[in-house]
Amino acid sequence: MEKNEQNNNSLENDPILKMHLDSYQVDTPDFPMKKSRFSRLLGYLASPSQNPFEPIVNASGSLVRLAITPLVIGTVLVLLQIISVSL
Repeated sequence: MEKNEQNNNSLENDPILKMHLDSYQVDTPDFPMKKSRFSRLLGYLASPSQNPFEPIVNASGSLVRLAITPLVIGTVLVLLQIISVSL
């Protein structure tokens, strides 16, 4: 506590230091403390999301399954169209 009192006394006793400190002027800009709705919406849309394929890719042998799945689905759709056209 003595050091704090000593600092206050040195400020009051030293006119040159007081003059220099009084000569500084700091302008603080006004900024909104609350974010706008648009800013919050952008923050929500830009936030990172979980990768839905992460459990599939991390399992062993599942990368091949992930690559083959679109081919199987496409083949099934083609076969369904061929069957529906021939009926």
